[in-house]
Amino acid sequence: MISSLSEETSLWLETQWHLRGRYELPRITLETSFPLGLVRAWCYWQPTGYLYIYPNNHYWIENEMIERMVSDDRDYQGPQPMKPGENPSRISWKHFAKSGELFIKHFAPVSDSINAEAILSYQDLFGTKEEKLAQLSTLLFPYYESKLPIKVNLPNLGLMHCTDNKTYHQVWEKMSEF
Repeated sequence: MISSLSEETSLWLETQWHLRGRYELPRITLETSFPLGLVRAWCYWQPTGYLYIYPNNHYWIENEMIERMVSDDRDYQGPQPMKPGENPSRISWKHFAKSGELFIKHFAPVSDSINAEAILSYQDLFGTKEEKLAQLSTLLFPYYESKLPIKVNLPNLGLMHCTDNKTYHQVWEKMSEF
């Protein structure tokens, strides 16, 4: 109920939708009994477009998982012989199995990669479909806030590029419909 209107008035509508998805907007009834309450006038307004309920982006993700999920496939430089003191988590076990020698996976700094963009992939996540979409949405949000480009890979939709607000919201809409 709105008691008075100015040039611009905002109102919040409670919805019946709580699950992720795409929904048609309902018909809205606008009515008034202004000025004295003797006569009631009303009209119906059918908004065009859809309401998108995005996947939950408040999913708890550990820092190790974020490092594992956000990958950059353009800065991989190949294997290099392992030197004492290097991080053993970077050992290339494929090369060790073939040659018997320890090699590490060498990556160039991201600044050295031309147009390097991180890739978030649905297939790399763990859990149910809803948990994977929540994780993906959570990982995507910091890129959206900092306006950094990123690629998102969803099954049957391929690689989608996020470069501005519009493309980020298009990806979230696709995730809502997934």
